[in-house]
Amino acid sequence: MKKTFLVQIGLAFTLFYVGIYSLVSPDLWISFVPKFVENFGVSRELFLAFHSIGEIILAIWLLTGWKLRISGSLTALLMASIVIVSGWDSFMITFRDVGLFFAALFLAMPEKENSGQPLQNS
Repeated sequence: MKKTFLVQIGLAFTLFYVGIYSLVSPDLWISFVPKFVENFGVSRELFLAFHSIGEIILAIWLLTGWKLRISGSLTALLMASIVIVSGWDSFMITFRDVGLFFAALFLAMPEKENSGQPLQNS
């Protein structure tokens, strides 16, 4: 088994769990959706539902390994946006997303750089 698959499983599990749980119990997650999404004509509840479905799709995509650099990049972008939008006030909760960001960034890197070996200077 490739080591990268362990990272894929970890990220996919997290995304799948949060995606399903926020669809099943949106009342527990709605407070994490910033109010400014309503400025774009979308209710916070609808945004949460679409976000949750997107996380589930991304989880499945990560597990397939198809175009892994793209799914890793999208996951890294998602994690970074969660940390940035949530801001310092929510960092007590979102600090975990920083670790997930770097795990996703690992998958987004070219395969040669994922070898775990130090990169040689050119």
